[in-house]
Amino acid sequence: MIAVLHSALRTDLAKNLTLCVGLSVAFAACNPPERSDATAFSRQDSLGILIVQNAAYPQAPHSDWSISQSPTIAIDDTGSNAAPLATIRGPRLFSDGSFVFGEAKSRELRFFDARGVHLRTVGRTGQGPGEFAYLDAVFNCAGDTVITWDVSQRRISKWSRGGAFLTSALVARRPPGAGGAIKGVSGSCRDLLWDAQPPLSKHPARWRLPRTLVWQAMQDTVFRTILSYEGLEAEEIISDGMTQTGPVPFAADPVFAVIGNSVALGLGGKPEYRVYADDGKLLRIVRWPQVAVPVVDSVRALLTNNRELHKKLNPDDAKYITSIDAHSRMNMLPYYDAMVTGGDGRVWLRNYRLYDVAIRADLDKSAERWAVFDSSGKFEATAVMQPGFQLTAAANDLVIGTFTDLLGQLSVRVYDIVKRPPNSR
Repeated sequence: MIAVLHSALRTDLAKNLTLCVGLSVAFAACNPPERSDATAFSRQDSLGILIVQNAAYPQAPHSDWSISQSPTIAIDDTGSNAAPLATIRGPRLFSDGSFVFGEAKSRELRFFDARGVHLRTVGRTGQGPGEFAYLDAVFNCAGDTVITWDVSQRRISKWSRGGAFLTSALVARRPPGAGGAIKGVSGSCRDLLWDAQPPLSKHPARWRLPRTLVWQAMQDTVFRTILSYEGLEAEEIISDGMTQTGPVPFAADPVFAVIGNSVALGLGGKPEYRVYADDGKLLRIVRWPQVAVPVVDSVRALLTNNRELHKKLNPDDAKYITSIDAHSRMNMLPYYDAMVTGGDGRVWLRNYRLYDVAIRADLDKSAERWAVFDSSGKFEATAVMQPGFQLTAAANDLVIGTFTDLLGQLSVRVYDIVKRPPNSR
């Protein structure tokens, strides 16, 4: 159903992007409010809930922070077989700047020191201790412990920061509707976070999918629901007698991330995010002023042209894409579409990027821009990445993530965060 974009399609997309260059910046520049003091914010308690109202505008068309022009570390082929990286899990930063990432294709876990020196590669294909049938996710938690999830064997494994295998446990039962992907691990390393949804057949033809975030103690079958929320707006597609879920254009999935033993949730359609305790109690609502951006004609044309080109190159997808294009479309763009948290308690929210979820095509080729909030919810800065770099973790003035070059080669990169002095804003 989903095909890789042909080079001809990419070339034509590049031409179309001239309609709306730098979407994440250009959209923000549409009548932005006057930027106020980034330190100004207010708090008030309401029924025991801390409300943080920021006065600064996080999507201003400039950056307070950036990352170094060149990466301090770049890793591309350090596995035991020296093969190019293909499917990266993580990467994750440790407290001292060292890091780890998984390579799902080779079933390996790779450890590096803070200088990028390769320390150890562990794991291989198999079913024994420290082996993987499939490496689905890599997390880190208290004491720089590494947690890996092997979805095929339903097995959680723990590793030390140095790569020593510690223990493993089978996950005997998952929350109903949770699927196979663990979404996070608590800071204490005791609980797994799942994102569950009820079966499709229980909902009408057009809906916002009800979902729940659920904690599960490791080696336990007891589940604790943290909260319920509405997922990405979707519609039912009937094609050749099959029922599928189709995306609504210009919508974004809710985003969430673990902060210690709490969970931050953002719905994307509001300029706010919320933080919940491990028992589901709402602790904090963080808000900021931000102008909603309408979906302009040039952006609609960009998406339509992209899909027409895709259907010509991938005729088997034509009926599916046509059915999606018959759906209603959002009139306003989401505010953000990704969330990252780090050991320093900061919350990073990525400004919405135009992405065609139907065919997995990133239409926004500009550098990622993020709004950064400190552990109390105070807005700190906007941060711009380098083009091609996708942030996965940030802590202690470092960012780590994956980088894809113009030839499609994948690498892991670490950059220093460069902060502008307050008097230069």
